[in-house]
Amino acid sequence: IYPSISYGHSVNINYKNISSNTELKIFSFNGKQIKTIKLFGNYGTQKVETTSLPKGIYLLHINDKNKLLTKKFIIQ
Repeated sequence: IYPSISYGHSVNINYKNISSNTELKIFSFNGKQIKTIKLFGNYGTQKVETTSLPKGIYLLHINDKNKLLTKKFIIQ
């Protein structure tokens, strides 16, 4: 995920070796689910607009079958 600190525009998520139709979910730091995005193909880059999100810390979850990847990013 880059940039790990966003100034209100977007973040990019690079992914590879995932199952088709995997979901990417964004949560606020207090656990509220904000967005769900389907990832198609087993590799690529997904741009996520963050202009509607308030400043804060967010968690990104990619759940691929039996693997869960969690990353943190900040909107300033």
